[in-house]
Amino acid sequence: MFYFHHMSICQEVPNRAGQVILDPAFWNESEGGADIKKFTFALKSASGHELENSTNFVVADSNVILPLLEIFNYLFFIISEVEYANEMPVNYSDEWDKSLKIDDLIMLGWSVFAFSEPAFLYGTYPIKFEGDNTIFDEKYINEWGLIKSEELAKEVAVINNTNGDANDSYWKVLGICVDKNTFSRLRNVIANQ
Repeated sequence: MFYFHHMSICQEVPNRAGQVILDPAFWNESEGGADIKKFTFALKSASGHELENSTNFVVADSNVILPLLEIFNYLFFIISEVEYANEMPVNYSDEWDKSLKIDDLIMLGWSVFAFSEPAFLYGTYPIKFEGDNTIFDEKYINEWGLIKSEELAKEVAVINNTNGDANDSYWKVLGICVDKNTFSRLRNVIANQ
């Protein structure tokens, strides 16, 4: 079963050579800055920093989503299994707005992490960079530059867990979801590439 881990705010869609790559390893997360202070009623810093210095948030009131999208371009919701949440705990994890449901969001795809380390950078991953070329393993990677399914992501996690030593058996899958407004904006980015 998956649970909300945190929400991130991004102003730009990461891409390489014209290919969108929405894996969290590529995000240029925006700090909330002064604009975020007006949402203290609805957001908590998942990292424990001051809200304006945070890049990861817990949504305590889902009514904040539309006002946030008036200021920031993209909201990404990271979901995880409870094991990952226990290994990478966030502050205020019990304060997620109960009316916000994972099933109401749009699943873009999956990634694989060991604690805060992405498999893309520190393990085996189905995207490779060779010079200016980006090579995607089409069996695994979807149009968003994410792993297509939870099952395929778990396959990548198993590969990473068996490739390392005994201390490297912590690779877990994370889901990347968006609200319908962020999804519409992302679709426009893809259409205009």
